[in-house]
Amino acid sequence: MLRTAALVLPSADEVAEVLRAKGAAGPIVVIPHFVDTELFRPLDRSGLRRELALRGRVIGYMGRLTPEKGLDDLREAAETLLRRGDDVSLLLVGSGPMADALRQWSRAHEPGRVVLAGAVPHTAVPDYLNVCDLLVAPSRTAANWEEQFGRVVIEAAACAVPVVGSSSGHIPKLVEELQSGVIFPERDPDALAEAIAGMLADPAAAAEMGRGARMRVEERYGLTAVADRLYEALSTVVR
Repeated sequence: MLRTAALVLPSADEVAEVLRAKGAAGPIVVIPHFVDTELFRPLDRSGLRRELALRGRVIGYMGRLTPEKGLDDLREAAETLLRRGDDVSLLLVGSGPMADALRQWSRAHEPGRVVLAGAVPHTAVPDYLNVCDLLVAPSRTAANWEEQFGRVVIEAAACAVPVVGSSSGHIPKLVEELQSGVIFPERDPDALAEAIAGMLADPAAAAEMGRGARMRVEERYGLTAVADRLYEALSTVVR
């Protein structure tokens, strides 16, 4: 199929490289994921924050609860921050094989410091993002996997929530393009803890970063912008 396709539409440059290596012979045009900026937008969700009983500044994670997503690094970084007395809490939204271990770990802390919300419908993700002071995307590159896009990065940007992302795959390019946060070396929980602390230390700068990222994500990853790019790509092969 890759050898005969008239056009291949991967979501990121890294995916394009994999497809070319697997035999894609024709034109390749990168068409990224889009974000619904009407659904994902800044919202007042202080009520949900109280319902979740979160304490202090909220560090969020949204995604699968699996080792390759860097949950061990995030857990160790959170331990570092809590152990030294930082007034923070960790909100984990998602499901996966690490859920039981993370839930057991959460019981070692006072209520409201580590909260597992479980899986939520995609339409509810903006509510949980807007509870967060920042979002962490701590993915780890493995022998057969790396973060190919990082959709939650553009969703966070649409909600004006700054991001601390790992150096895995496409995450650094997205964060740099949107100017939506900072990058730490993957598999380095100490660096992750310092990146989180640095972001939380200047709320005004973080808020300004979030507002700028919101404008850029609308321009580049909103539905209309991505649909226009897809139309142009298809127009080259559909006569």
